[in-house]
Amino acid sequence: MRNICAKCAYILILQFVFVSVALSNILTVDEAGNVLAETDRYRVRFEHGVLMHFHNKLTQETYTLPPQGPSNARSGISIRYEEGLYGRKEFIDDAWEVEAKRLAPLTVEIAYDFDHKHKINKMIRLRIAIDPQTQDLVIHQSGTSAIGGFVGVMWGCGYLNGQQVDVILPARGGQIINDTTEFSERGFEYPENWEAQLIILQDERGGFFVRSTDTTYRFKEVRYRRNAEHFGMSFRTDNFAPFRGKNEITPIEWRLNAYRGDWQVPAEIYRNWMETTFQPKQPPAWVKDLELVIYAPYNPL
Repeated sequence: MRNICAKCAYILILQFVFVSVALSNILTVDEAGNVLAETDRYRVRFEHGVLMHFHNKLTQETYTLPPQGPSNARSGISIRYEEGLYGRKEFIDDAWEVEAKRLAPLTVEIAYDFDHKHKINKMIRLRIAIDPQTQDLVIHQSGTSAIGGFVGVMWGCGYLNGQQVDVILPARGGQIINDTTEFSERGFEYPENWEAQLIILQDERGGFFVRSTDTTYRFKEVRYRRNAEHFGMSFRTDNFAPFRGKNEITPIEWRLNAYRGDWQVPAEIYRNWMETTFQPKQPPAWVKDLELVIYAPYNPL
């Protein structure tokens, strides 16, 4: 009898834990495709496939501003219409039809369909989920086109507060980008000059980070674009060339989450993932004695 009571109590505890986890994670989508994701760590809102609001519950910081003027980050595709050209970007707007549906309690999918008799038919699918183990917000984006030449697909974060948030990027040896940076727009391509698939957005007490778990070395670009007091970040994933004949793109996984502390917190998370996934060779002992590294790329032109 005592064993039966103990088992019943154990089952009730498990049910309570599962219900508590489910209640702490909320993911909703409306008919227009607007998504609200909320966990114990963050509150996030998407519109037209773009992250428009991010609130860090761990630090009580909000990293976005109310929309003002055109968005500096948009979701869309890149298609090559003429041989020799890389690709023309086409962004989601009100002309695209939207179909939103729930795939699971913590997974939704929004399909953006552009069907016009005088233009090329195309579709973008954006799948957003909450990982109940880590509370990561997981994003998969795929697309199709009625013709070949499908180069890539992109999504982004818009209206980020340029006066509060620094972008810390493992690109060209390391970049810190903010409202004092001399350029207002720049792209960094992986794996050429964006060395690790990680973007850190740092405020005073914490921030949030975006990372890809792709292990196939798909070409990608992260693009920074500043406009007045706010800036946007766009994340593009490309097909492998040649693009002729390609009329679809398969998704890779992007993950984002909030953190408390400095940039080393997300950097350690990404480093641990890289070491577990790629199992790199350990460097020689003398590397630990290095105190200064000078990066001087040679460009004879």
